[in-house]
Amino acid sequence: MRGSGNQPNPSVAVCAKLAAALPQKVDDLHRRRTVPDVSTVAAWGNEPPVVLRCGVAQPPGLTATSTLSTVNGVDWYTEEQPTQRVWTTFARAANVEVAIPNAHNPGVGPVVDLANAIKANDPTVPPPQLTVSQSPTPMSMPMPSP
Repeated sequence: MRGSGNQPNPSVAVCAKLAAALPQKVDDLHRRRTVPDVSTVAAWGNEPPVVLRCGVAQPPGLTATSTLSTVNGVDWYTEEQPTQRVWTTFARAANVEVAIPNAHNPGVGPVVDLANAIKANDPTVPPPQLTVSQSPTPMSMPMPSP
């Protein structure tokens, strides 16, 4: 007999693997404890911290005409918010979101430092179906690795 149709969420395993590979420092900010202490959330720096969340939903603002940024081989959708810039990976097995406070400068530093862990532990997948027939176009932003 088959199960009830509940399929395991593949992002759970990806997020656990990514959590184990995350650096202790991003852009000279030290990793800090999160409450609750779960493998899907990590933070670096003081208040307000840089916060990574793994396994998030696709951002509602992401459409086929959205512009993507490619930072060290990882495609990101970026959303400006009043107090932070939120970067969300695109076409990866698990969506990873990195919220960087506006006060943090340069704003791209943390995603540069997180790119290697994401590339090694969160495999690319075919792009999701978006609201218009074409996919967003990545804009390459080569950044030096730390």
